[in-house]
Amino acid sequence: MAKRSVIPWLLVVGIGAVAGALAATGRHPLALGRRGLSTAPPRPEIALHVGSELSAAAWSLRDTLGQVPKTIREALGFAPENLAWREDLELPPLTYELRIRGLAVGRGQLRPSGLLAIQTVGTAEGQLPGEPFTEVVTNRSGVWIEEQDAGQARLLGYDVLHPSFIMALHVDTLVRRHLHEMLTREETHHILDHARRFIPRTVDELCSRLAVGQIQQVLKNLLREQVSLRDLGFVVETMADAAGEDIDTDTLTERVRLGLRRQLSRDLCGPDNELRVLPLGTRWEQLRTHSFTDENLKPLIAQLRERLADGRDSLQRPVLLAPHDLRLKTRRALERDLPDLPVLSEREVDPSIQVIRLPDLVLL
Repeated sequence: MAKRSVIPWLLVVGIGAVAGALAATGRHPLALGRRGLSTAPPRPEIALHVGSELSAAAWSLRDTLGQVPKTIREALGFAPENLAWREDLELPPLTYELRIRGLAVGRGQLRPSGLLAIQTVGTAEGQLPGEPFTEVVTNRSGVWIEEQDAGQARLLGYDVLHPSFIMALHVDTLVRRHLHEMLTREETHHILDHARRFIPRTVDELCSRLAVGQIQQVLKNLLREQVSLRDLGFVVETMADAAGEDIDTDTLTERVRLGLRRQLSRDLCGPDNELRVLPLGTRWEQLRTHSFTDENLKPLIAQLRERLADGRDSLQRPVLLAPHDLRLKTRRALERDLPDLPVLSEREVDPSIQVIRLPDLVLL
C-alpha cells in the first residue's frame, strides 16, 4: 500500500496553487495588485540576503522565489512588488536571511545541490543515507539526497522537494507574517484612490466616518492575521457599515471580521472543504477575568503544538476556536509562539461550512 504523503496543506497551496483566489482576483474589478496598477507608491524594500554558495546557485533558486510576491498578491490582495536578491559575504555560505527595511525577520540554511527527502507517516530515520535536515516551516525531518536517489526515496514514502521550493516556502511564510508592516499610510491612500474609481460613494462614506490612519490600522490588523483584501469592494463596504463614533480600531476590526465570516471560513477550509477546529473548552471561562501570563500560556502552547503536529500527520489544518470576546486576546497572546495559527471566534464560522470539532483543549 502506498504511504500517505504528509506534505501539509500549506505546502500544497503556499506556492502558486491558489486556483480559487486566482479566479476571484482575475474577475473582480477591485482586486489589488493587478498589473494595471502601475502608479503604486514605493513600498519598503524586501530583500533576501544570501551567502556565497547560494548566490552562485542563483540560476536554480531565483525563478521559484520570484513567484512568491505574485502568489501572496493573488491570495491576500496585497504584496510587495518584488523581492530583491542580495549577495552578502558576511553571511555563512549556505545561509539566507530575509530583511525588511534592512532589518532581518528570519533566516535559514539550504543546500543548493541535490534534493530534500522529507519523512512522512510510516517512514523512519535511517532508511535513506544523507545529511540530516529539518525543514523550518513545518518542522519536518529529512535528509539531503542526490537526484539519482529520488526514485528510491519516493518508493520508501518520502516526499522529495527541490531546494528552490524549500527556500520559497520559507520566504513566503516570512513575508505573510510581516505583510502588515508594509502597508504604509501612502499605500493606504493609494488603495482608497483605486477603490474610489469603482465605488466612489462608498469610499467617500467610509472616509467621512474614519480617518485614513484608522482605515490603515484596520487593514493592517486584517493582514496581520492573513485575512485577504482581494475583494476590496466588500472589505470597504463592510468597514463603512461597522464604523461608528468613538470606536477603537481593534473593535472595528473584529466587526469587519464578522462581516467577512464567509470568506474567513472558506479561506481556512482544508482541501476537503471542511473546517477543523480546536475549541478552547469551558474551563477558559476563568480567563475572562485573568490576564494571559507566560506561566499559564505554557501548557496551552505545548498542547497546541502537539495538536498541530498531529494534524499535520493526518493532513488536517486545525483552527483555534475561541469565544467571541476572547478571540483577539487569545490571538495576540499566542502570536509570538504560534504566529501562523488561525484563531476564529465562534461567530466567525459561516453556518454553511461543515465543522469538524476536535477534542477540547484543557486548561491546566
